[in-house]
Amino acid sequence: MDRINVNPLFQKMGHHEGTQYRCEACNRPLKYQFVLRSLNDQRVYKLGVSYFLSYAGISQMTVNGIQSHVNAASKYRDQIIARYKTGKRFLGDEINILSFIVSHLRNQEVDDEHRLLYEKAQLFKQINFPMHPDDNRALRAWKREIVIEEQKQQRLLEER
Repeated sequence: MDRINVNPLFQKMGHHEGTQYRCEACNRPLKYQFVLRSLNDQRVYKLGVSYFLSYAGISQMTVNGIQSHVNAASKYRDQIIARYKTGKRFLGDEINILSFIVSHLRNQEVDDEHRLLYEKAQLFKQINFPMHPDDNRALRAWKREIVIEEQKQQRLLEER
């Protein structure tokens, strides 16, 4: 699979006149257009879910999982864009938290989840976009984890 195109206005368009995504096999308007690239001849197929299933030999359960992730990503993106449209940007507080985390991570191993959060925060800072509320909470929780760990280390040193 090359990608999935999502038409966020699909349900708002009524009879779907002028929809930008259609199934090449049946010409039906689509909310989700599955774009497949043939490994044999590099031909591109733009299909709806039914034709995608039959062409790719993928179960409905797998497609439902893919659609679920696409929906979640769309909601995530929409929340960030809504915050941006209301004037929110990468906040000074987020910069301070990020700076704190960076100053305490030197020469330490970071798990994948925290590494990805750190990289995401760096990118959002770079383009001055507001972080998603869930990511903001995760960043704050990570800072708390670091503070608690440092307090434990300090107590151990004092006990010696």
